[in-house]
Amino acid sequence: TLMTEAITLHIDGMTCGSCAEHVKQTLEKVPGVRSASVSYPQRRAEIEASVGTAADVTSLVAAVSALGYRAQLADAPGQPSDLLNNAQERLGGEPKREDDEAALHVAVIGSGPSGIYATESLLKQTDLPVSVDVYDRLPTPYGLVRYGVAPDHLTIKSVTKGFEKTLGDPRVRFLGNVEFGRDITLAEIKEHYDATVYTVGASSDRRLGIPGEELKGSLSATEFVGWYNGHPDHAHRSFDLSRRRVVIVGNGNVALDVACILLTDPERLADTDIAANALAALRKSAVEEVVIVARRGLAESAFTVPEITGLVAHDDFDVVVDRTGIDSAPDG
Repeated sequence: TLMTEAITLHIDGMTCGSCAEHVKQTLEKVPGVRSASVSYPQRRAEIEASVGTAADVTSLVAAVSALGYRAQLADAPGQPSDLLNNAQERLGGEPKREDDEAALHVAVIGSGPSGIYATESLLKQTDLPVSVDVYDRLPTPYGLVRYGVAPDHLTIKSVTKGFEKTLGDPRVRFLGNVEFGRDITLAEIKEHYDATVYTVGASSDRRLGIPGEELKGSLSATEFVGWYNGHPDHAHRSFDLSRRRVVIVGNGNVALDVACILLTDPERLADTDIAANALAALRKSAVEEVVIVARRGLAESAFTVPEITGLVAHDDFDVVVDRTGIDSAPDG
């Protein structure tokens, strides 16, 4: 009989249970793997493999990396990869430099809308031949469009079709799971590129600075939106939806998005790309009322007309507006 060994991997980048199932299926296809069990909440993979086969740590890590996730032997100290190792791991080669045809080599840090548009502008200019490497600390691109736009805003999310065309250009390479400052240093970027465009955006929220902000049940939209969109930084979170009323501070588009997600029939959301764990929680939600409060009146609100129009026209709930100050507001 063949001897077996147990291998445990730590995996970063999974955003839902279906991701874990995909990793499991991939690992079980590696020659020599007898079984694999993958836990999304724990970000671990338990693998039973036959000794002396192709199922060593290197091949297992490579199989997971090919899916866009970062894997390493569990409990092993992380070893930051340098720029060349990151490129070799994902693309099987080194970053282009003086010996290729492109005259201008550009690194774009961040693959959200601004990063993609910057890349598109570089490709459209005709003064110099160009090659662009787009880096992102997350395994998947598109930033705010993927992790910030409400899952039921399918028209807005459709902009990714154009983004796919940009990243699919042969002059462009996307390198996910690479964090600037940890996996790549500024010195390495300067060594290998002629120019760098930083399009990293704001990954954290701005605190209100008021008493009680730190209490249980008080949280930022960044956390909640990231949770229902499956952002790797927030996908593991859980929120108490057992109360009847939720109060949202602020009256911009995000406030309206959050209110809509909380009150929409979960079965409608099931047809969107909302995170599976968030959908399961919303199906058990007891929330019946959302109160949106802000410093100023409706006339000075930050939301856009299409956003409020969509909210008012929604079939799953009624919208009641405090008209104070509206009738006296100046035209325009």
